[in-house]
Amino acid sequence: MTGRDIVCLSTHYWDERWFRKQEFMSRLARSNRVLFVEPSFSMVRRPEGHLASLANNRFVWPRLEQRHDRLWLLKPPRALPKWTDPRIERLTYRWFGRVVGRAIRTLRFEDVVLWIYRPSFYYGLEAMPHRHLVFDLVDDLPAYGGDEKPHVTRSVRALVQASDLFVVTAATLLDRYGHAARSAVQVPNGYDAGRFAERTLPRPALDGIRRPVLGFVGTVFKFLDFDLLEAVARCHHDKSVVIVGPVETSAQAALDRLLKRPNVHYLGPRPQAEVPSYIGSFDVCLNVFRNGRVADSVIPLKVFEYLAAGRPVVSTRMRALEQEQIAPYISFADGAEGLCAAIDRCLAEVQEDAERRREAVTPYSWDRLFERLDEACGQALV
Repeated sequence: MTGRDIVCLSTHYWDERWFRKQEFMSRLARSNRVLFVEPSFSMVRRPEGHLASLANNRFVWPRLEQRHDRLWLLKPPRALPKWTDPRIERLTYRWFGRVVGRAIRTLRFEDVVLWIYRPSFYYGLEAMPHRHLVFDLVDDLPAYGGDEKPHVTRSVRALVQASDLFVVTAATLLDRYGHAARSAVQVPNGYDAGRFAERTLPRPALDGIRRPVLGFVGTVFKFLDFDLLEAVARCHHDKSVVIVGPVETSAQAALDRLLKRPNVHYLGPRPQAEVPSYIGSFDVCLNVFRNGRVADSVIPLKVFEYLAAGRPVVSTRMRALEQEQIAPYISFADGAEGLCAAIDRCLAEVQEDAERRREAVTPYSWDRLFERLDEACGQALV
């Protein structure tokens, strides 16, 4: 796409660790104008600790900032209390829709492509003038929180029907929701090829940490299988389990229990530029999710980064990930015994396997994925 006005309704702040939202919008902003609408949080709660410096949304009034010639950031106001209640959620996003609509008029955006990541914005659609709608579904959002949330399901299905282009990360999401779409394309998550271009990355000092190192990089949240991680740490008591990344409040207690194991080490969040070095210092990389509907449709960015660094990957079974072409380069396993055995096999692998992993993950660079997405937009948004 070229010369379009795009409004992205994101679930991440622009300046936190980059996910597909920032990767795709940064590329679109090279030849289009982009308004990137950041998330919000409740008036009566603090933001997650790792977002404290970024989540400076004001009470009542939004913030509109121009980042460069073709990119603007919009922070909506703080959200209404108890906004997880379906009735309050509708009120909140109708309000946010009006906030976004005013920003569209202020910037004089025309024939807008509305690019939605948060389904709740369905309630504010009428207030946001647009010509086309792209709905990018990155997870099975109705399944978050345990039991399926009917109001989220309704929003997701309504946006699929209203969209000119329905984008999904996983084939499982396409199977579940794609039948109602006018046009649909699967574009999985990926990795920054430039950041992982170096074949010999400097290793960070892991002072006092015994090798071999079984490593995890990414957000520590409640859908990780902490019981399985503890079983791995117990089974491999002669090795170290190292965790790098921010912790969501809902997972803090589970992480604290895991850290009671003497061979488990939490190093906290690290700048994104340093992530490849940490991954490169791991002997085996871990991708451990709890079984369930959420895990069935997750395509974790970390897995592509692990492979881009040439490292062996051991993962719990994840249906969507097992359907990707990189699946043969991942050691999938069931349960603690299977995971521990897979780790032992990976530690015995020869170094030449590293180059095969790097080659296998090449089609998943963000540049390659963006080409696929841009082609789909060119066909659907006319």
